Amino acid sequence: MKIRLCVSINMKFSDIVDKYGICRDITGVGRWGNGDAELFFENMDEIEKVMYIITQSFNSQMD
Repeated sequence: MKIRLCVSINMKFSDIVDKYGICRDITGVGRWGNGDAELFFENMDEIEKVMYIITQSFNSQMD
């Protein structure tokens, strides 16, 4: 069984700088209030890539 964490990013998909290509555009999918992007996190080797996206979302909320 594969276990992974789904992270919703509360930003417009077009505003995310995704240099690793880990985000998925969910604009218009019907998950209103959760942002326009999501990513999946499966192991600790990916933490730096995930945090790169989370940091962008955090900073955009602080502006």
